Parts: sequence; structure tokens; C-alpha cells
Amino acid sequence: MVRGKTMFSKAAAVGAAMGALAIPAWGLPTYSVQSIGVPAGGGSIRGYGINSNGQIAARVDPGPEAYLWAEGAFERLTGGGASRLPKAVNDAGTAAGITHDAGGGAFGAQQVATIWVNGLAVALPSGGAYHAVASAINEANVVAGYRSFGGPGGFFETRAVAWVGGAPVELGTLGGRNSQANDINEHNQVVGSSEVAPGSNHGFAFLWQAGTMIGLGGLTGGSQAAAINDHGLVAGAADVCPVVGRPCVRQAALWEAGVWTPLGALAATFDSGALDVNNSGLAVGYSSHALAGSHATLWSEGSIVDLNDFLSPEQRAAGWVLDIAWGVNDAAQIVATGRESLNGDTRTFLLTPAAAQPPNGVPEPGTAALVGLAAALFGFARRARLNSCMAVHAEPTSASRAS
Repeated sequence: MVRGKTMFSKAAAVGAAMGALAIPAWGLPTYSVQSIGVPAGGGSIRGYGINSNGQIAARVDPGPEAYLWAEGAFERLTGGGASRLPKAVNDAGTAAGITHDAGGGAFGAQQVATIWVNGLAVALPSGGAYHAVASAINEANVVAGYRSFGGPGGFFETRAVAWVGGAPVELGTLGGRNSQANDINEHNQVVGSSEVAPGSNHGFAFLWQAGTMIGLGGLTGGSQAAAINDHGLVAGAADVCPVVGRPCVRQAALWEAGVWTPLGALAATFDSGALDVNNSGLAVGYSSHALAGSHATLWSEGSIVDLNDFLSPEQRAAGWVLDIAWGVNDAAQIVATGRESLNGDTRTFLLTPAAAQPPNGVPEPGTAALVGLAAALFGFARRARLNSCMAVHAEPTSASRAS
């Protein structure tokens, strides 16, 4: 299937400040957007991971409490401490994440890397670490994450780790004191980020396989690896630093065979990050701006799609905005969080592929609205003389691997 992208002509009016906005080609599937609701007693919900069966690992507040959602039903994950936070779920329904103890201590409530088997918490051995986090789990129940130990001067040092057969295996660093593993595929390849020297200003993405950590480099600055598919395609972000001495722009990017390919963002001055990638190369994440906020984003073969384009008229009228797409499975189902602009509620949405044509033949209102926003921001930028590389709030690193 041929895929491409078109541009609104209005983008030319704001080209210097915002660049051209990418619009989805209708060769890509459209999506139906469904709120998964909230379990009884819940206030807000954030879904972070989705497996091949459409099962979603979700955090529910207050608490937080851990749940799995599938086909309209919630299953509570129990045990393991005063609160629970799931980050990922494999196809067998085994979830991975963290629990917190009830104590405070000198370093706050202790985080315990945890998996949930048949809904019951099983703590993973920390190996003497004060904090341990399980970020991802594959079908062989190998878990990737990180542990934090007390370091020089009382500061924590964090190390990427994999739990193999329940035992922690430290993965090392690229030369610094800190590293963090974010994802693992079915070949036990692990990706994450690491310092390259103690106290370095930039972290760089790494790939760990067969006992060796490999630095993945970047574009013109640091880089971050959030996810890896079973073909070794890495999704993340790389810093683009166009002018020496000015802030960099973080751009969603894919790494494969030694090469980073930037994916772009919904507008030229937006930061972006890819948080997950499926085995077909479909990547999801966010595009964000300090003034415009964050929009859940999909990338596929050169197309950049604002997932808000698929909200129903009723969802738009209620004020919902999809801000981050956390995960995508091999059926191209997407899990995203959304915020309600009127009262700030947070919900989780499941996006399911539908027809491959625009609904009712109408243009994409979400992107059209973003064009108008770009024009407004252009005028603001002229008045305030904003730097086109202005700093943008960085979202958490991974759909199925959120802090």
C-alpha cells in the first residue's frame, strides 16, 4: 500500500516559525477511539502497556493501584506493598512494574521491582538496591529495568538490569555511573539510556545483547531508546542542535543498523518522542510544545499523524485531547492517555484500526485546529521573539515503561 502525506496550504503562512504540518494520508487506517472507563472508586487512569491481545496495563489513582483491562472488564492486581504501578504486560497476562512499601525512610518509600502472575504480586530480588523498577517483560518472562544504589556523597547511582530466571543481571553503562533499561524484545535484546562519562550532560541510547552494551550514538546531541521490536528496530528520540549555544530540539527517531532516522513532529518547533514500535514499524509517542501542550502522535513510512484527528465529535465537544500514545501492538491497536480540558480529568483510550478513508469525507479537524494554533503561536513568537528551539517539557520515556 502506498502511503504519503499532504500539507495544508495554510502552513505556508507560519512556515518560518512552525514549519509544515504533516497530515495523515488516507492510505493509513483510520481509528475508532474508545475510553476504557475507570474501575469503581477510581479517579484517573493511565494505561501504559498493551499486549497482542489488546490487554492494557493501567495505573489508577488515587493509590496508585494496578489493573489490567480487556474487553470492557478490569482485573485488579494485588499484593506487594502500599501502592502498585504496572508498566507492561506480556501476551500471557503477566504484568511488570513496581510496588511501594508503606515506609518513608531517608530516601522515601522503597520501590520494589514486581511482576504479577495470575494477578498476584511477586517481588523480584533487588540484589541490595534501595530502589528497583521493572520496565518491560517479554514472553519468556525476562524482565528489563533498573536498580538504584547509594553512591559517592550519598547520591544514588542507577544501573540497567535484566532479571533472567528471576535473578538480576547488571547490564553496565557506556562509561558513566548511571544507566536505565526501558524495553526488551523476544530475542532478549535490551534498550535504554546511559551516561557516557560521570556527570555528563547528555545520555545516549544503548543496545545490550549477548552480554555486551553497545552505544547507539545520536544525531547532533544525546539520544534515548524507549522500545525495540523483534526485528531490532529501536524507537526513541535524538537531540537536534542546529545552533551552537542554543537549546536543542528533541526529535522522535528510529535506529536501525547503526543509523538514526529522524521522524519529525507535528510542527517544526515541537519536541517529539517515539515511545513504542510494533513489528511492522508503526511507531507512536508524542509531539509537544511549551505553549501548545502535547499531542499523541503516530508515525508510519513518512507520515506523521495527530491521533486527535480520530476523536469523535462528541469526544471533541467534551474537551478531550489525546496527549501521549504509550504503546502499539502488532494489530496496530494503540493505547493513549487523554486529558479533559475543562476539568483536567485523565483517562485511557484504546484506538482500534477502522476503515482506510476519512470518516464522512471530512478533513481532519484535529490537525486543522493545530494549524490555527500554529498561526497563533507564530504571532506570539514575533511579539515575544521566542527562540525557535525553546525548551519543552520532556514526557516520561515509555508507553509501557512510564515512571
